[in-house]
Amino acid sequence: IIGYLPYLNKRGVLNMNANYAWLKMDGETAEVGGLNYTRHLASATISNSFLLFPKQNIRFNLIGDFHSKEKNGYTTRPASIAGNVELSTSIKDFSIAIYSQLTGYFYDGKITGIAKSTMENSLLVDNYFLKGQNFQIGLRFSYNFGNKKVKKVRQRNTSNSEIRERVNVNSN
Repeated sequence: IIGYLPYLNKRGVLNMNANYAWLKMDGETAEVGGLNYTRHLASATISNSFLLFPKQNIRFNLIGDFHSKEKNGYTTRPASIAGNVELSTSIKDFSIAIYSQLTGYFYDGKITGIAKSTMENSLLVDNYFLKGQNFQIGLRFSYNFGNKKVKKVRQRNTSNSEIRERVNVNSN
């Protein structure tokens, strides 16, 4: 499910995205014998990008992200929520941004900064802890390579097509 909402004469854009993944494989295989694999994950993201200063092309971005508890085969990961704040600008092909992100993980109704992945099958139980990476602050530089020229080319009308134009990227 995807949603897009521009506001204030398109100076701001609100994007929403929600999805759910479910996969199940069950049966007998020649290679590994019995197979019982499932994957469950739901996620939702809401992001807001707002053009603060049009002349300087400075944007303020807010992103909220939720992931449900994930079961992937024999491995489970906790539910998480993340927030990201970013101030960015671009000049021609260069862009620069300062950002901060905070992630929290849910266990038994409490939130913590430690992610715990558990791999459990009939032979082994293994816990993997990810500590100290739930808070990030950074500065990002980027450069956009490539040809941005776009040329519209007329296309013939055929009996099985109602397309009138097509866009050729990188054409002369």
